Amino acid sequence: MNWILKFYPGDGTMLLAANALAQAILAILLAWLIGAVLARRNAAVRYALCVAALAVTLASPATAFVADRLGLATISFDLGLNRPAPVPQAAAARPTPVAPLLETSNVSDLSPIPAPVVAVPPSAIGKTDVAPAPAPKPIASSVSATLAVPPSVTAGEIVRGVLAAVLAVWAAGSLFLLARMIHGWGVLTSLRHELKPFDGRRHGAVLARVRAALGVEKLPPIMLSGIVGSPITVGLFRPAAVLPKHLPQTISTDELADILTHECAHIIQRDHWIGFIQRLVEMIFWPLPLVHLLNRHLSAAREEVCDNYVLRRTEPQKYARCLVDLASKTTVYQKMPATACLVQPRWRMEDRIKGLVDNRRKLMTRLNTWVLLAVAAAFLGTSVIVAGVGVARAGDAENKTRQPTTSPTTAPATSEKISWGQVANDGVRFGVSPNTTTKLPLA
Repeated sequence: MNWILKFYPGDGTMLLAANALAQAILAILLAWLIGAVLARRNAAVRYALCVAALAVTLASPATAFVADRLGLATISFDLGLNRPAPVPQAAAARPTPVAPLLETSNVSDLSPIPAPVVAVPPSAIGKTDVAPAPAPKPIASSVSATLAVPPSVTAGEIVRGVLAAVLAVWAAGSLFLLARMIHGWGVLTSLRHELKPFDGRRHGAVLARVRAALGVEKLPPIMLSGIVGSPITVGLFRPAAVLPKHLPQTISTDELADILTHECAHIIQRDHWIGFIQRLVEMIFWPLPLVHLLNRHLSAAREEVCDNYVLRRTEPQKYARCLVDLASKTTVYQKMPATACLVQPRWRMEDRIKGLVDNRRKLMTRLNTWVLLAVAAAFLGTSVIVAGVGVARAGDAENKTRQPTTSPTTAPATSEKISWGQVANDGVRFGVSPNTTTKLPLA
């Protein structure tokens, strides 16, 4: 148990982690609840809710730290980590002897302690073979025997050991996901060396339709690759839409325009940065199932928003046939590792087609400023409220507010004031002058 406790970061750090997890859980549940009840067919609203919950989750450790520094914790829960171990009954039966403690100004005033008086029956007077009185039982040996109690592991140490083991597994998983991300960046670097530019002169009419659908004057870079298996967007600081090398020659111009509109919409909305934040949150909070649920809903809402750009100028049935045709033609190409793509669809083709042909679907692609401010204010308030609900050790707060019940001059609990005529716990009579205040050990 001792070796695993060396990896325990401390109670304060664990309380901050609990606060951060509470913020993340409530933010994700709030986004899911509002999206499911009020915005089932409005992908733009669900996307904004998921992004706000993602931001709160990523910032939850910093928010918990700031709230702790500012003393915003309002509710305390007793974790019971600092409670002492139970004292065995045999050891608690007799107090530990201490050195004599005398509180007197004149030691000469102490009267000598008389010898114990032994009552002798009348029939034994004059006889010499009377058995002597039994000597008092030595106390030190019995006390030493009761003190030889093997040390026990407290409940707090068990809890800390379990938490240390959980943190070790948590850190190992985060390192594994970090290694996957680094591997993806390496694949991306090798991919950029073999990219070839898209022939814009040959497909000038297609690019004009894409610019009109997106409402922009300049499109992001469009490249061709022989490695990718389907249209994707790659890059963080220099994002680009990448198509399979032979795809433009195997599909119609209308289908090519729809595909480029969808991929370029990801870049215009800066989905590559959102995808990067998703990777960070997943790497940090990977044991939390709600984080994976949030990423799945966010990816689906992102794809729906980008599809809305296409549906503004293309009929849903036509675009649905385009996606099915694309899926059948891109299966023969070599697949790229999933770790290299920051923007990945995480839903089934059947669900996507079903959403395209839904007549009640909202084709909104962006939220107005007031709605964005309302969403941001709601999640910011939620984060602050949850950060103010701290988990603390109630015993510590009670110790701070508890008033002392004895004066500072009170003697230790192991000493007792003995006056004339009193008998100590061990049955030995002490003779002390009534005019003298003296404290003697119980033994």
